[in-house]
Parts: sequence; C-alpha cells; structure tokens
Amino acid sequence: MQYSFRLAEILGHVPDPRKRPGTVKAIVEYTGLDRHQVSALLKNEVKYIPLKALSRLCDYLVEHGYVTADQLPGALFAVEPENFWELLARRQKVEMCLGVRRATGAELPHGSWLVASDSLLMGELLNGISTLGGTAKMQSTEANEFNSPQRPHPELLKQSLVWSPADDNVDEMRSRSHAVYEDFVESTSDRALIGLGSVKSNSVIELIVSNTFDCDPFVNQRYVDDPSLRSCPFMLRYRDEERQPES
Repeated sequence: MQYSFRLAEILGHVPDPRKRPGTVKAIVEYTGLDRHQVSALLKNEVKYIPLKALSRLCDYLVEHGYVTADQLPGALFAVEPENFWELLARRQKVEMCLGVRRATGAELPHGSWLVASDSLLMGELLNGISTLGGTAKMQSTEANEFNSPQRPHPELLKQSLVWSPADDNVDEMRSRSHAVYEDFVESTSDRALIGLGSVKSNSVIELIVSNTFDCDPFVNQRYVDDPSLRSCPFMLRYRDEERQPES
C-alpha cells in the first residue's frame, strides 16, 4: 500500500515559477519547519515526516480554515490508486454484493436474475484480485516450501445477494440490505465490502455511500436551500423512463 501527501491539494497550491503566492513562506513562519522540507511536502517528495512537524501542519490547516480538526491527520493522506488490486488482495476477507432483480409477481427463484454487466464486473474483480490486475506474474516474489510464488490473497471470498429496489418490495429490500451491511460492519477481520452495480440495482451501495458521507440513506436532498449543503458530493442521473432511486 502506498500513500501520498495531500498538502498541496488541500491548500490549492499550484507551483508556478511566474507566481509566488507565499505559501511556503507562510507555512515556514507558522510551523518553524525548514523551507526545503515544506517545499518537498508540497511536492509530495518526502519519504517520512516527524510527528511534531505533522502536528504543526495540522494546526496551520485548522487555524487558517482549510479543514476542520476532526478531519486531520487523515485528510493529509491518500492511497495511491495504482495499488488498488493489492489493496483488495491483502484484505483477510473480501465480500462482493450484487443486486438481484425480479419480475413483478413472479415466483421465486424462477423470476429472478442478475444483470449481465454486474456479473461481468464481478468476474473482472475476481481476476484482478487474484492476479493483482495482471501484474502478479511480473513481480519477483520469494518461493515458499512448495516452490510456488507467494502472492497476497484474501483468506475468504464471500458473495452476498440483495433485492434490487422495486415498488413492491421496498420493506423487504431495505431489510435485506441492512442485514448484509450490518453483518459486514460487525465482523472484526481485516475486510473489504464491494457493492457492484449502482443504487438503482443494489441498495447496499446506498448504505455504503451514506455512511461514507455521514447522511441518511434513502433520503432525497434535492430540496436543500443551496446545492453546496448536500451531504453527498456527486449525483447519479438516470433516464426519465427508468425507476428513480429515492435519494
């Protein structure tokens, strides 16, 4: 797993030799850090940072209103996306959740099906996790006692199915989704939950997103006074003739 330092992103700092906004100078004067160290932090070129320096940077960001104290120090770090497959492969447990659609009034399980694109996506995920996105064979790894390469892989792969939202199964859909999500949250292993599809087909994604952005699931925020007051920073738009998610 590889982390990057997001100081420049938080400050909105864009290095430009033609402009000198004074960012480095302001941080140096407030924190007492070395000018070259601050410059390296802004360029994400440092290999380590002392806790004292990290504390002073956090104080600077809070006092100048860039972030709130409860967001730090986590807001300063990000996981690099190129190690996405390894990030999943190193989890002890990986759970994939898919939404199951069913025809109105159809008897179970004959009238139920999975969307083909979700099934294909699950296959791609399984392949990516097991091969580290196709890069595992290019990595030099130590051999074990059976002379086979050691690769990170989950100890447990689990598939969960939930009902896709429909007009005639709202209570059943929510009950099943909450059960799957709460079962994952309550487990104590090093784990990952992947919701396949979208909120239109998989309501567990609704719970994942609402928990991430600290808002209520299945609640529409279109009537807030200002768009900036919405809890979720993105919007999903569906065709008018399709069933619209409640949120």
